[in-house]
Amino acid sequence: MYLAPHPAGTALPMDVAALVTGAAARAPEILHVAVHPADGPGPVIGVYLRSAAPELAESAARVAWWSAVDEWPRLGEWSLLRASVSLAPDSAG
Repeated sequence: MYLAPHPAGTALPMDVAALVTGAAARAPEILHVAVHPADGPGPVIGVYLRSAAPELAESAARVAWWSAVDEWPRLGEWSLLRASVSLAPDSAG
């Protein structure tokens, strides 16, 4: 997921991966969350998950983010720009 930089330049909280993972605990397709606080102009959150279709994976990532924002509203200070999918090398089947 690509986030806009914080309007005041504040860094993404150090525990954001745990916050997203915890908020998405009811989503068994999510395997791992990694945060890259300064990849490009804004932070990037990698959500690694199992999915039957790219659209479902993107949707699951967005739901994980908004679930975290619901539980920790301060995360809403970073706007979600987009969720996109990269396929794992062995997923081409």
